[in-house]
Amino acid sequence: MPAEWADDVATVADLALPQLAHLTGHVIAGPVFAGSNLVDGADADLIIGNTLVEIKAIKPRELKLRDLQQVVAYALLDTDDEYQLSNIAILSARYGTLVTWQLDEIISEASQHQLSLKEARQRMSSSL
Repeated sequence: MPAEWADDVATVADLALPQLAHLTGHVIAGPVFAGSNLVDGADADLIIGNTLVEIKAIKPRELKLRDLQQVVAYALLDTDDEYQLSNIAILSARYGTLVTWQLDEIISEASQHQLSLKEARQRMSSSL
C-alpha cells in the first residue's frame, strides 16, 4: 500500500475517532438486522451501545435526506429490537463531524404524529 494511502487513513481515523468517544457500550461492526432479508440484505456500519452509526466520507453540509433515510431504515429493520437502538447518527469521518438524533423523535417528526418505534417497524415490515 502506498504510504500516502496509509497516511490518509490515519488522518481520517484521527478526525473520526474522537467524535465517537462519548458513545459508550458494546461495539458491533457491520450489524445485520432481523428485517434485512426484507430488502435483499442490509447491514449498517456500526453500533455503539444504543446508537446506530452510519459512516460517510462526505462534507457534513453535503449530507442528503437519503442519507438520513438510510440510517432510519436500518434502525427500522431491527424488527426484533435485538440492538435496542434509541439513537441514530451519521459520522462524516473525513471531516470529523458526528450528528446524532433520538430515534423516537425523528420517527415522530417524519410521520407527523406520535408513532412509536415498534409501530414504525411494523408498518415498514408490512409495506415491504
